[in-house]
Amino acid sequence: MEDVELTSELQTVSFPIALEDGEHLLEIEHYGKTSDDTIVDEDDAIIDDTYFVVKNITIDKFDLPILVLWTSKLVPNWIGLERPDNFPDELPQVLEVGTNGFWKLPFYTPIADWFISRRKESTLQLKKIKLYESYEPSAHSVIDYQLTDEDFALIANIKELLND
Repeated sequence: MEDVELTSELQTVSFPIALEDGEHLLEIEHYGKTSDDTIVDEDDAIIDDTYFVVKNITIDKFDLPILVLWTSKLVPNWIGLERPDNFPDELPQVLEVGTNGFWKLPFYTPIADWFISRRKESTLQLKKIKLYESYEPSAHSVIDYQLTDEDFALIANIKELLND
C-alpha cells in the first residue's frame, strides 16, 4: 500500500484503511538490502547493519499486545544476500527484521471482538491446566504439590459457598 523509507531511529508509519470484518494479514516487506549493508569486525561480530524493529502496531485505536505481535513470522528473501547455512525458511515470533523478506502478522477485525474472543479462549485454556502449589517447609527444601481432581472439586464447592 505504501513504500516508506525508514530514515530515523524511531519512525511511525500510518495509513488509513477501511477493513471489512474478518481475517486479515499485515505484511511488511523489507527489500533492497545487500550483504554490503552488514558490517562485521575481524571476529565476524556485526557492528552495523540495516534492519528495523516492530515496536508496536495500532489498529482501530487499539495497541496490539506483545503476545499478538509474537504471532508474527518473517519469511526471508535471500536475493542479494548471502544465506547462512541451515537458516530456516520461516522465523516465528520475529520483531527485528534484518533480512530481505516479508514480516507477516495475522489479525482479525473488529479488533475489540477479536481481543475479547482471544481472552475467552485463554481463560478456557487456563481452566484446563492443572495447578501446582509450592511452599517452603524450611529454608533448605521446596515441596511441590499437584492439585488432584478431588482438590479441584473441593475448591469449586468452596467457591459456590462463597457466592451464596
